[in-house]
Amino acid sequence: MLDANIASDYGKLLGLFSIGNRDENFAVLDELLTTGQVVAQQAEKFDFDKGFERDDFISLLGYMGFASLHGATLSGEVFVIPNHVMRELYFQYFKVELERRNQISIPDRAVLLAVEVLALRNDIQPLITELERVLQLLSNRDSLWLDEEHIKTILLALLYQSSAYFIQSEREMNRRYPDILLLERSPFKVNYQHLIELKYSKKGDKDKGWEAKRLEGIEQVQGYLQLPTIAALPKLSAWVVLTDGERVAVESVTGSQPAGHH
Repeated sequence: MLDANIASDYGKLLGLFSIGNRDENFAVLDELLTTGQVVAQQAEKFDFDKGFERDDFISLLGYMGFASLHGATLSGEVFVIPNHVMRELYFQYFKVELERRNQISIPDRAVLLAVEVLALRNDIQPLITELERVLQLLSNRDSLWLDEEHIKTILLALLYQSSAYFIQSEREMNRRYPDILLLERSPFKVNYQHLIELKYSKKGDKDKGWEAKRLEGIEQVQGYLQLPTIAALPKLSAWVVLTDGERVAVESVTGSQPAGHH
């Protein structure tokens, strides 16, 4: 759980990200959240007179406990997000940076209410409306290259503003799992848990590409619903969220036949 003790960590995180080059630091954050890891040559000591580069920044995240060493490759050490609480902090910070860098506003209240109606009434539309609004604001800017991974990161950043759910995303699960699982999290009581699969259709692929992605998403979700660990989840609603980077549609999926919902 995030509690008052973590607030000081959030302050430290904000401080860390403003050391050195904020754009490069944001690129590290972006990579951590979209791919789940970053690779760096671990710095043994810091010499600010010589500058503060990407490797220094990632090493500092490691030394401060905001990233953990996960292994090594030929090009350096692999760092990952250490735990759920840190992931939550990163996503909350990502939203702040997204707003700052693109001069946009993502209203916290609207996002919290969207997650609340999803949890209590099984209504995903307010969340989809918020996602679409953010994507349309961002599509007018060039600073973030919108692809499927980035759109998923933005959706997760919205979801992480609320504490209502324990959020699992596929990266921890060898990609054999859905993009996003929203699971009940004590002490909160929810009426619905959710499985969300995000599909991105390039604008150039037009209606035919859109329809192909929609069907692919439905088939994937129906496959996930057969997995014993997923099938065992009570009160589970499953969704395919389809986007071309600007418009967003959503479809409810049941175990056998897709039920249209736009």
